[in-house]
Amino acid sequence: MELYKEHECLWNMNSTLYRRKDARQSELEEIVRKMGLENFTTEEAKQKIKSLRATCQQESHKIDKSLRSGAGLEDVCKPSMKWFTVMTEVMKSCVLKRGTVSSEVSTSF
Repeated sequence: MELYKEHECLWNMNSTLYRRKDARQSELEEIVRKMGLENFTTEEAKQKIKSLRATCQQESHKIDKSLRSGAGLEDVCKPSMKWFTVMTEVMKSCVLKRGTVSSEVSTSF
């Protein structure tokens, strides 16, 4: 997870390299090389990252739901994954805020 965090162009939408597919591919190749796992490809790394992000999001929703339930602090859901904190930091730092669009219909001519 630390390797992913180090390669900002893979997750930071504000990075100048984020929109360059060749730069992201190069960073994925470097992660795979540093991991040193036999027969582990960049495609598998990409899928693993996607899976970890989805799991992190699911766990975050569980925590939020647990907090809203009125449970005491001791009873709040706590994730057991070692990488959860790092992934949460990464995901929170790259949240894209979108503007809102009014759903009201204008009747003025």
